[in-house]
Formats: sequence, structure tokens, C-alpha cells
Amino acid sequence: MLPIKNFESKLPLEYDFSISAEDEAERRGQVVQWPKDNEIQLDLDSEEALAEFERRFKDFAFQEIWQTPTVHKRKSFTEGHYHVTIEFADDLNNWMRLALQAALGDDPIRHFLAVRRLVYGCKTPSCLFAPIPSEL
Repeated sequence: MLPIKNFESKLPLEYDFSISAEDEAERRGQVVQWPKDNEIQLDLDSEEALAEFERRFKDFAFQEIWQTPTVHKRKSFTEGHYHVTIEFADDLNNWMRLALQAALGDDPIRHFLAVRRLVYGCKTPSCLFAPIPSEL
């Protein structure tokens, strides 16, 4: 484990590590969207971040490492924000998932929190919140 001494958080108060992702999603009227073993998830907080992701994704040489992955984009609850899930043919470990998310432009605060969770032993350190599926 990495030593973190005298750490004073400068993060917004809504990042509360004492409650589960499921409890926070319920508080917000949402559900947790956990990545599958072969997926990465990006939280993009502006139109500019989405455009930067698209530029990076196009330039990224996936074909040299993996088959071309499948990309799913959707609008976030917050106006002008987007969630992107990228599905690969092969499974990814958490460090590879976080490295790819960072390289493709994931929200830096969300990404820092995911790294922190991973360092402290969280088995699935990264997730997104999604709308509750409507009942038919």
C-alpha cells in the first residue's frame, strides 16, 4: 500500500467515502452502473471534454493492442456532461482500466478518487451513476 501521510482532502464534500456507491446512487435517485470486466467508463464534464475524448480515441492505436472496441455514449444527468462506456474483446485489470480511462480524458477528480479506492483495496474502484431504468 502506498503511504499517504497527513492527507488533507481538498475534494468537494459530496465525495463521502463512508457510504457505498449504491447508497449514494439511491440518494440521488439513480443506480450504479458497474463496468464489466472488459469495459472502461469515462465521465466527461463538457462538450469540450467529449470532443477531446473523440480526438484521443480516433488517434489511439487500439488495433496494435486490441481489436477495435465498441463505444457507447449517453448524456449524463447534468446538462452538457456525457458518460462513455467502451467495451473491449478481452478483460482488463483495474490498473489497465484506470490507465486507459486517464489516457482517454476521464474526469480528473473522478479518476483520482478511483485510484485512491484501488490503492486502498476496493475491488471495483470505478463506476458511473445512471438513470433508474423505467419499469414497463
